[in-house]
Amino acid sequence: MRNLALSFVLFAAAGLAQEASQTRTFSFDPAWTKQQMFEFTTAVRAISDIRTLFANTENHTLSLTASSPQIAFVEWFFKALADHASSGQGAVSNALNYASTEGDIAARLVFLVEVKEGAPLNNVAVQVRQATEIRRLFSLNGPRAIIVRGTDEQMKQADQLIRQLDKN
Repeated sequence: MRNLALSFVLFAAAGLAQEASQTRTFSFDPAWTKQQMFEFTTAVRAISDIRTLFANTENHTLSLTASSPQIAFVEWFFKALADHASSGQGAVSNALNYASTEGDIAARLVFLVEVKEGAPLNNVAVQVRQATEIRRLFSLNGPRAIIVRGTDEQMKQADQLIRQLDKN
């Protein structure tokens, strides 16, 4: 009887955990390359802890199963990249902040101007990661951006260092 009660509790807990998650599909901009879609997917996984996600490069979609705060982060991230691309602000370095209403996800997205994509952008990411000890940091080549998740102090340090390295 005791094993039956324990099994019921574990089953009920698993059911509650599943109810907290929802499945969503997002559409990538048709102009995005396969590399951009994969980079975005990897950045989402690294920054938000979403483990169940899949980029379908043929249909330009991203499907995921996540909690409401995680989905809200992905919505913000998509919108931030789209807004930056459509604003023509490629020559302006700016940073956008995100904080979930539950307070469990805080991120900063920094767009660079001078640093070129590829190895130079990755070198900036490595230098920032080493200097700030931020483990959740990812570079995106297409928009020449770095997204960071850490404490407020770490994100401020990262932002300052990224801007400094972008000028050199």
